[in-house]
Amino acid sequence: MRGGIFEAQLIHNIVPQKLWINKIIVFAIYMIIPNLCLAIGLTIIGIMFVGVPIPIVDLVRDDLFCWVCLLPLLPLHLILDYLWGHLLNFSVAIMGAFSGMYFAARSFWLFDPWTWGIRVLSPLIGVHPNGTKLMAGDALLNTSVVPVGVSLAVGLFVVLTFGSAAIFKKGEYPQMNFISAEWLKIKRTGIWWMVIAFPILLAFFTLLYIWTHKGIVQINLINTWFNIWLSLIMPLFIGVLVGLDIHKEAEIKQFSALFADQISRKKIFLTKYIFLCLCFLVSILLSTGVFWLGTFGLANAIPLRILLMGVALGVIGTLPVVALQIWISFRWDLGISISVSIFGFLLSTLIGTTNLGEKIWYLIPWTYAYRLSEITNVFVVNLVDKNFRNQVIGLAEQTGVIGIVASLVTSLLFLAGGISWFKRWET
Repeated sequence: MRGGIFEAQLIHNIVPQKLWINKIIVFAIYMIIPNLCLAIGLTIIGIMFVGVPIPIVDLVRDDLFCWVCLLPLLPLHLILDYLWGHLLNFSVAIMGAFSGMYFAARSFWLFDPWTWGIRVLSPLIGVHPNGTKLMAGDALLNTSVVPVGVSLAVGLFVVLTFGSAAIFKKGEYPQMNFISAEWLKIKRTGIWWMVIAFPILLAFFTLLYIWTHKGIVQINLINTWFNIWLSLIMPLFIGVLVGLDIHKEAEIKQFSALFADQISRKKIFLTKYIFLCLCFLVSILLSTGVFWLGTFGLANAIPLRILLMGVALGVIGTLPVVALQIWISFRWDLGISISVSIFGFLLSTLIGTTNLGEKIWYLIPWTYAYRLSEITNVFVVNLVDKNFRNQVIGLAEQTGVIGIVASLVTSLLFLAGGISWFKRWET
């Protein structure tokens, strides 16, 4: 997607939408060919070496259903990569893969395109999304989900294909160029050390405490880690990070220069938002990776997938906080940004981690990250009572849906308000 290839092709008077749609079609063909080859290969191996005939018709059918359900992800990732580059695209893909694995068996699988292929294949091949064989009578064997999943996939594929083609036609300048410029600005500054060095030190001191208190059970390790990062550190970290980044540019009149170049103010605001979200993602991933490596040797070591799921949910819960802090930093500068982050820290600690906020946490953006990360407890606690386990899983699903919806809606509101104000801002 980089390197000016599109620009070189458009010199030849090719219709931009046709170029984009043809690229999607070619990628779709690339996706189906390996699947069909695998089906044929398995059939040949079954006949020659196992002596058992492999149902080639069923294999091809299942491959086609899986292929159709994955089609919407093609235009989605193409436009993400074109506008915002590889890093954001890969980040979305990783979070989507985890959401597909963990939410495919949930009641809200319809709302997650990454679950459609897994959910549709479950009744066809008799395998649970977690890889275990489904027992007779299991609700996941209900084949009525197949036409639903396929219809959703085809509909979204058409919408995303023509929608992304319309964006490509406009000739939007790739956002990644602006994000790369943001990264260059913070190199050799205190902000860079804050994003890279601080998370490593935080993980080191947390591990130092854990290794001197080896009696901590696994669930408490997870709660301790996400409590430190998403309840205690996150509000202050984002407040200082956003405030410092915008304050440094305001000091050298960088925004006045950008406005003079007639660069879209909306693009400037969104670039800041995406870049600072990525900074937080890099910090928490780096810190969590060091933390996970440091738990090796403990009898209650944490599975990496549980930590990554908590990170993904925590980052989703952080999105509105970043948007709000950017708006505040543009409007009132560093001091007010840090003051608001301290206020958010108090709310996160008192409302997000205690029973005080059971009925109101979804109204306070600083609580979303930790509350969402608590969902990971379901995958660690071993509950013998099936009814109680189902009740706990139901509550976790409810928290997840409420938290993710609240986070996304609040993020959009803060972004819309911040961009609207920023367009009128006089430096």
